Amino acid sequence: MVTYRNLFYTPIYVAMAERFFSEAGLDVIFETARNAAEAMTALKNGTIDVLQTGISRSFMELDNESTDVPLHIAEINRGDGFFILSRTSIAKWD
Repeated sequence: MVTYRNLFYTPIYVAMAERFFSEAGLDVIFETARNAAEAMTALKNGTIDVLQTGISRSFMELDNESTDVPLHIAEINRGDGFFILSRTSIAKWD
């Protein structure tokens, strides 16, 4: 399960589209959660096995004093998923 669709998570979309999981013998059902709370609950109660989400979800759980914070086990990419956007074109951007 993913918490939301975003180009930042392209690797999992490619893996699904190219059938890399099934070729490795994994039966994967890919879903998008309606909200992050639903996703965290599904992971904690065993409804889903794996959740793709940002490390910030675990920080939020820690901030809320949760005693069963999920462990992040893989790095999807090393790129920063945040971008600065402008409504108008800027000729020289530094």
